[in-house]
Amino acid sequence: MGKTLKITLNIIAGLLVIAAFVALIFTQKASAEEIDATRDRLNYTCSKSLDDLVTLSNELKNALAKVQVVNSQNQYTLLLSEIWRSSAEAVNALGTLPSNFSHVSEANAFLVQTGDYAHSLLEKTASGQLPTQEDKNQLTALYQSCTGLVDKLEAAREQGVDFAGLIESCDYYGQADTSWLQLGSSGGSGNGSADADVPAAANSGSQNTDNQNQDQTTPEKMYPTLIYDGPFSDSTEKAEAKGLGTGELDEAAANAKAKEFLGDLLSGELAYEGLQQGKIPVHSFKGTSADGRTIDIEITVTGGHCLSMRMTDAETQSTQAVGETQSVNEVAKPDEETGKKLAQIGKDFLKSRGFDSMESTYAQYYGGTAVINYAFVQDGTLLYSDLIKVWVDVETGAISGMEAQNYFFSHVQRSIPVTAVSEADARAKLSPDLTVVSVRMALIPKTINDERLCYEFKCTYMDESYIVYVNAVNGSEEQVYKIIDSDKGQLVV
Repeated sequence: MGKTLKITLNIIAGLLVIAAFVALIFTQKASAEEIDATRDRLNYTCSKSLDDLVTLSNELKNALAKVQVVNSQNQYTLLLSEIWRSSAEAVNALGTLPSNFSHVSEANAFLVQTGDYAHSLLEKTASGQLPTQEDKNQLTALYQSCTGLVDKLEAAREQGVDFAGLIESCDYYGQADTSWLQLGSSGGSGNGSADADVPAAANSGSQNTDNQNQDQTTPEKMYPTLIYDGPFSDSTEKAEAKGLGTGELDEAAANAKAKEFLGDLLSGELAYEGLQQGKIPVHSFKGTSADGRTIDIEITVTGGHCLSMRMTDAETQSTQAVGETQSVNEVAKPDEETGKKLAQIGKDFLKSRGFDSMESTYAQYYGGTAVINYAFVQDGTLLYSDLIKVWVDVETGAISGMEAQNYFFSHVQRSIPVTAVSEADARAKLSPDLTVVSVRMALIPKTINDERLCYEFKCTYMDESYIVYVNAVNGSEEQVYKIIDSDKGQLVV
């Protein structure tokens, strides 16, 4: 073999080695990118499952809270069915997450056993039996354990979990103290926990569960409604607005109505933003307030009413609904006395704009703004369908917004039913475990065209607050809500 040929072969061999090396590098890079993409997909899927699990566990906790204080077979049955459903769906969500840890296995067992126990109580209820004291004690213990589980799940979600990393490492098969659920815990749960002992009665119910018949025996699903502005504010969608009146306004007439509504809040003229179609068509305008804020106001085409108004600083304008944005310098929830003053400011504003006989119900606090809800009062009865929201600045007391869609959908003169059940008889329908704080009459919505006259009992049980509605005509227990006090106000579930 000649020298030239040898050199040529060596060059070719070198080139092949280089090509192979380059190919290897690109292959490894592609593999690494694919691995990263797979890890991202896995973490996204697991995080979504964790979000679902937190939601379902909260639903379960709230149902367990409410079932402790009901005192009618109808509500008891509905809540037990909800507990059964929520626990089963929570088990499914938990099943999509890494589970080779004792803490996760114990949480799974707790959820399964809670559903089994609810099913066993449903079978007793079907024969006409209400819960015994022992049953109530078991339900209280389950509620406390569920509260601990929810705390851990929410902590895990807030902290963030690298599920892909856990699966890649031996930690996935590690000891209990390395589980993702335990990592989310700040330590022991002071109010029960998922790995606390499940009540013995919960185990006894498992043999009664027939999963194959669940679809046939479970009533229509009932999802707890988290309503930041009080019960019934997000009631069934109305078919048509009842409170607008008659007559249609053009742009000029609507502009005049907007100026009349704003009064001395407005500085200068309003610019027309256009006709907005929707459930309630409106003319939209924009202007500037006397203190330099931007004003957006909507006037209904029919009737010429202010449907909504908001005032925002130029640097904080947003497409979000007024009151939902957060200010940079968050203002703490005000004390009770300040809250009453803010509520009175909103009430005076509404009265000055023609909304008489409005009473404040619930309030939430966002970004230094109080979002206060007012319901119409007719003949001493609170009409929960006729709601208006008013935004008031916590520090200055300045009005920054109003929204009256629910009010104009529902507001008509009611023919309030005659009370056939005395307050004493209605009170006797309550669970004896409840302590009544206050009572008043309220008309609550059940469907689009159906409202029920009820005694509204605000109560406490084990240092927690509830609202129970007892029908003032037939004495039935219509609805139960749990009130959650938070640093943002009150949540009603």
